[in-house]
Amino acid sequence: MVAISEKDVTKQGVIELPVDVDAHAGLFGIMTRPAQASSDTAFIFLNSGLLHRIGPFRLYVDIARHIAELGFPSIRLDQSGKGDSDALPGMPPSEAKIANVTAATALLEREAGATRFVVGGLCSGADDALQVASEIPGLSGLFLFDGYSPRTARFYLCRYGPKLLSAQAWLKRIRSISTDTVDSDQDIGNLRNWSSRSEMISKYRALLEQDIRILAVFTSGAGKLYNYAFQLADSLGHERAHTLVTENFYPDATHLFPISEHRRRAVNGFAEWTERSFANDAGR
Repeated sequence: MVAISEKDVTKQGVIELPVDVDAHAGLFGIMTRPAQASSDTAFIFLNSGLLHRIGPFRLYVDIARHIAELGFPSIRLDQSGKGDSDALPGMPPSEAKIANVTAATALLEREAGATRFVVGGLCSGADDALQVASEIPGLSGLFLFDGYSPRTARFYLCRYGPKLLSAQAWLKRIRSISTDTVDSDQDIGNLRNWSSRSEMISKYRALLEQDIRILAVFTSGAGKLYNYAFQLADSLGHERAHTLVTENFYPDATHLFPISEHRRRAVNGFAEWTERSFANDAGR
């Protein structure tokens, strides 16, 4: 695909331009949309960590342009205090995240006629999307790159089963227990702003009850919490989990997708999920 610079241009049926998502709050993003009629489902990409709107190795850019070619508009958002967006002093982070996404949905509704929204990102961007999901009117889906997945019995079997007969592995495990270095959901959760396992499962189940479609992408970077396909759906114990949750597992890819072939697979997998899940939405 021909590269498109971050200015108002039209190439290959795609328009991309910078937008003041909320000029009063100094909230900035890049809108990518089809030149012709759009789907009424729009996507919002939330940046992660200190990365700005392009995503790691321009992953968000590649996805946004690909789905625009399929008819879906999007905004790659610099959340408050990141990238080119101003901070919101005095506002709690949780409220700022809701305000950010709400402003983005309003702009997509005005400019692209969107009425349904799919929100997500990588790492903390995935966490932010899950955190604000219940506050987004018109939410239709979530996409979570290396987000949260509860461990299951099969997870432990896959992780430790091959080592059961290895004396060296047992000695290493005993040593880690004796020095209090065993990984736990909460250890990682303290870094990722996760709540308890039961609370996280409840969040997912509540979304499934609302028929929210979820794309969960996992790489080797999630190895401490995820190590086999369909683990997330298995862990939720909901009758519709395997219908509404799509899991793309790339165990050979690393967390930031620095290798072009891995990014290509992730982009294509995202596009396939998008068409399968939202192509029949009204207004398209």
